[in-house]
Amino acid sequence: DALSADGMLVSGDMHCNNIRSEGRIRLTCAHVTHDLFLRSITLKQGQSDAMNAKGVVVDGGMFITGYSDIKGDVLLSGARIFDELHLEGLNLTGTLDLSSLSAGVLYDNSASRSPRMRLDGLIYGDLRPYVLPEGAGGRLAWLGRGERDFHDQPYEQLAAYYRRHGNDRAARLVLLKKLRRSE
Repeated sequence: DALSADGMLVSGDMHCNNIRSEGRIRLTCAHVTHDLFLRSITLKQGQSDAMNAKGVVVDGGMFITGYSDIKGDVLLSGARIFDELHLEGLNLTGTLDLSSLSAGVLYDNSASRSPRMRLDGLIYGDLRPYVLPEGAGGRLAWLGRGERDFHDQPYEQLAAYYRRHGNDRAARLVLLKKLRRSE
């Protein structure tokens, strides 16, 4: 492992920047009382979990940003990010598992979206940037990268997000896609 910090308590910020490794990062059930920075990292683990941060608790924000090139899966299932989760500039070849993760704000861009995602149970207060559901870079394409097994929760969460922003048309479009996909 490049970094093995399962269950570790960090009182303050945790900086794991510019890591270059063929090993993996393990932060399972760790607790960071401020911000967690994983900027410009390169992990060449292959098809297994390159980063395992299942159940991590971050009282501030979590930043997987810069040009981060990760070969393998990034597992963030069950994580609690009280402020914001940044996934900008992430080049990922494996699965991005955000299942049962909660974040105040989820920042991503189409370039940082994995070809495969797990989104069931993902809860967010806000999404940045604000992107309409249709189009190649839209949020419906984002949901389409989800698991093969259909889950309606990610669609309902996204529709509620659009309703909160006053965009009933976008909310209806998401719910229509949910109905079509569930058939």
